[in-house]
Amino acid sequence: MVVNLVNRLPTVSTPNTPNATPNATPDATPNTDPNITPNITPNIGPNINPNTTPNINPPNATPNATPNQISIAQPVTSYSIYMDNYFTSVPLFKELRQQGYGACGTTRPNQVPAVLGELREHSNSIPWNTLHAIEKENVLCLAWQDNNMVLALTTIHSLDAVIERTRKCPGELSTNANIVRKVFEGQPQKKLKIPLIIDDYNHNMNGVDLANQYRAAYTSHRVTYRTWLPILYWLIDSAAVNAYRLQYIYMKQQGIPAKDLPSHISFHEKLYQQLFEFAPKIHDNLPIERSNPDLNHQRIPLSKQRVCAWCQYKRKIGQQEGFIYYTNTNKYSKIH
Repeated sequence: MVVNLVNRLPTVSTPNTPNATPNATPDATPNTDPNITPNITPNIGPNINPNTTPNINPPNATPNATPNQISIAQPVTSYSIYMDNYFTSVPLFKELRQQGYGACGTTRPNQVPAVLGELREHSNSIPWNTLHAIEKENVLCLAWQDNNMVLALTTIHSLDAVIERTRKCPGELSTNANIVRKVFEGQPQKKLKIPLIIDDYNHNMNGVDLANQYRAAYTSHRVTYRTWLPILYWLIDSAAVNAYRLQYIYMKQQGIPAKDLPSHISFHEKLYQQLFEFAPKIHDNLPIERSNPDLNHQRIPLSKQRVCAWCQYKRKIGQQEGFIYYTNTNKYSKIH
């Protein structure tokens, strides 16, 4: 999903200590105040101070700049891409960064430094809202402890950016419930501070999920062996979904009552009915039964397999007396 981020400067946080110790174990001391900002660990090592403020480097910092020097070589684009772990990788984010695009998304353990990937094996001993980070090739690699350890990559967020959101208390049988439920202190919901990268990802990825759901409900996709046809079907489905959403939003802005707003299925029904008006009539001598709008062509299971009368009529394989036309009214007629 491409999001317009006006006036947001993409930044990447880098650790103060250049050499991390891969075999170090994470700190398991629980937080005493659930409303404090995330525990930020710029790198993982035995001599690292978890409260160290990370250095901030912009996307186009000069290669020889010190951690405290900032140099912007070119304007930053106002577009950022959000994606899930199927696509994310450090090389991809590095390339997008070089092309002037920001990127953010969850990732898999094999796409982050090994020390972050190994944290998932210790998630049951890491306090909730603990944040570990390592910079790799100008991409910020994160590991954030929620119900489970969340791995993410970003080139548009900094470690010190947090936001307060209402969070729901997980169930007793959820992953790491004994760690997370303590934060809520028996409340079903509670306002807590979480990293901005997590909040941005949740809100922007919702648009992708909804678009997929709209397309999947009434898709035009068919099995095909031509490589370009799936792209054509996707474009048709996307155009239909966009048209529906634009009409729905426009009618809602005009103050039309909710009960009169178009449903997804009613919009598609009117769409294909109007599209059929553009198609020329091939047959003018169809049987009366076929032109009856009250009779729908439906599949009805029979004890013995038979040929569909209308499909046979369409293929012009010779209409013979005795073929049965089944309808939704459970009546039938013979073709003569």
